[in-house]
Amino acid sequence: MGVEGFMDWKGNPINPKRHGGTRAASFIHFLAVTLFVGFTSTTLNLVVYLRKTMHMGVASSSTNVTNFIGMSCAFALLGGFLSDSYMTRFKTILIFIPILFLGYGLLALQAHLPLLRPPECNVSKPQSSCKHVNGYNAVLLYVAIYLIALGEGSMRANIPSFGGDQFDEDDPIESKKRSSFFNWLTVGFSIGSIIGLIFIVWIEDSQGWDLGLLVCGLAVLVGMLVMVMGLPFYRIQCPKGSPITRMLQVFVAAFKKRRLILLENEEELHQVSKEEIVDEEVLPHTKDLKFLDKASIPYGNTSKWSVCTVTQVEETKIVLRMAPIFISAVFCHMPITQLTTFAVQQGMTMNTKLGSIHISPVTLIVIPIILQTMILVIYDRFFVPFVRKVTGYRSGITHLQRIGVSFILTPVATCLAAFIEKKRKRVAADYGLIDSATGVPMS
Repeated sequence: MGVEGFMDWKGNPINPKRHGGTRAASFIHFLAVTLFVGFTSTTLNLVVYLRKTMHMGVASSSTNVTNFIGMSCAFALLGGFLSDSYMTRFKTILIFIPILFLGYGLLALQAHLPLLRPPECNVSKPQSSCKHVNGYNAVLLYVAIYLIALGEGSMRANIPSFGGDQFDEDDPIESKKRSSFFNWLTVGFSIGSIIGLIFIVWIEDSQGWDLGLLVCGLAVLVGMLVMVMGLPFYRIQCPKGSPITRMLQVFVAAFKKRRLILLENEEELHQVSKEEIVDEEVLPHTKDLKFLDKASIPYGNTSKWSVCTVTQVEETKIVLRMAPIFISAVFCHMPITQLTTFAVQQGMTMNTKLGSIHISPVTLIVIPIILQTMILVIYDRFFVPFVRKVTGYRSGITHLQRIGVSFILTPVATCLAAFIEKKRKRVAADYGLIDSATGVPMS
């Protein structure tokens, strides 16, 4: 018996014993590792590349990296929209991997050919007058990095959801595995990041940016080949149309019927038809956000922009209920940009030598990533099984409780970073090193 709404790669109903599960998810885990080998190392080392190779200023290089990360997140919306509306998640990932590889290839080509970048110059010297990247070379640079943002963002939106599709939420055993999958997917992202920040950054610093960026592109291609090998085992969700369009239909229909009185009997509201029940999850009616319920009153025109199903209205309510979390997450995520830009430039002023070994400033970011990986393993293997016995919840604690913990820890960490930076600036001022690129005598 197949799982409704899913098919195999040939378009046939799936067999739960053959398709999906941990075996199928393992291919997706590998792709996640290879994706972040290149993306994390490129993102965190990009500010160094723009500063030292393209001779951009401190503020300009940080701004460009922030814009790059922002566009990657924006392109994630595009990737999610395409996979939900027109293509499957597997096809979306498969289409955007070559785009990501092209971005790495163009960036590697520019780093390899002196004609495509400014002449070499030491930007750390106060009196240096290095030529900034401009003209067609600047165009090539921006095209390359935004192709990377397009490819990575569109893939990142689909990899977690594609992996989640391999487990049936309605099955108690698979539901536990699904929760564990997302924890281990984050571990996979972390492992890829650690490999990239140690191995790829070492290549870029010692062997050349061109070789390092080429390896990033090749890693993504290897990930694609491994992902394709798992094709016979995947559960592929059928596209259900744009969720944004469904939400807009609810708002438009509710506005058209804003003068109507709500029905006392909810059974009279427009429900999902018997033919649609097979392919669509039916959500029960809820009492809050009643102004949206008017969209499901069967009155007048019967087009989708005039009357919506109760399930469609409830989907919209779910999104509106999550709006405060979305907004809060924006503020919670803002310090991450400091970690990828300002923290790296801070590291460039530090003495990062351990004896005869020189550690790249970017590699310092490995420390929080390793800590995150350790916490995730402890959480998944020890904390969740213990707390599950107390709470009875499959994931130990709810998703909202997890988010709440991060919302508490983020401002604490940011405040600690602010106190350290305040001390660093005071020490730099005491030693007359405010405008110097050398290290500050502080430990």
